[in-house]
Amino acid sequence: MKPNILVIAGHDPSGGAGIHADIEAIHSLGGFAATLITGLTIQNSQNVRGFELVNIDLLQRQADALLADMQFAAIKIGMTGSPAMIRFIRRLL
Repeated sequence: MKPNILVIAGHDPSGGAGIHADIEAIHSLGGFAATLITGLTIQNSQNVRGFELVNIDLLQRQADALLADMQFAAIKIGMTGSPAMIRFIRRLL
């Protein structure tokens, strides 16, 4: 059985970093990635123009749903974006 890895990170629409890259890396190592997306970036392959964070209440409800259903062998943390997001992640751990 593949180990479940929880990825907490932002989404890079260019696919070069963030959740997309994390999923690819985890799958290449034989794991299964479940995700909590902390924010959406405004970027391309050349530069980051900005980002918008996901509402922490929504993120908490997503986390509750995942944690009620799955057990995780590891957690990978990427873009946090704010002190409030860091506090949320700390409570989650």
